[in-house]
Amino acid sequence: MKKLFHPNLKLLVVTEGSEGCRYYTKAFKGRVPGIKDKPVDTTGAGDAFVSGLLNSLASDSKLFQHGVTRSN
Repeated sequence: MKKLFHPNLKLLVVTEGSEGCRYYTKAFKGRVPGIKDKPVDTTGAGDAFVSGLLNSLASDSKLFQHGVTRSN
């Protein structure tokens, strides 16, 4: 992951499909587990994930102010 970071990068998110995702910043990292469900159609799943992520980031500016390392 360190190879992907550069001075302007604030957040790196690695999706793991049904297993959830991992996130990395210069100050902290963590993992969010996936939610088990029986999908009917996965068309647009990635778009829905990104829109939810961007909405959360736009709604809570404190998300980038953590100083702790959280790893689940």
